[in-house]
Amino acid sequence: MRILSDRKKNWRTIWSIPSLLKRTWNLVKNPQVSISTKIVIFLIGFGYLIWPFDLIPDVPILGHIDDLGVIFLLLNWFVNRSMPEDVIEADYYFEDDDENANK
Repeated sequence: MRILSDRKKNWRTIWSIPSLLKRTWNLVKNPQVSISTKIVIFLIGFGYLIWPFDLIPDVPILGHIDDLGVIFLLLNWFVNRSMPEDVIEADYYFEDDDENANK
């Protein structure tokens, strides 16, 4: 039974990736989120990608999984570190802004 619940959790995590990316982008555009937090996230992510040592060696396809994992952990940390009011505002304010741009 536990295996099934782990699979559900894994699929839920995978399906939440687009939401995480959109929420991250909205927080990056939000002027109320501190610039220092945005810079730290960018520098850590960029630094990890150019760092010559990986958790998993660069074997075709598998070698990039650890890079993606670290980036998504970093994005999740950024969303969780942001103030809850900023996250809520980013979800609603910028969602309306995106809809108006598509019209």
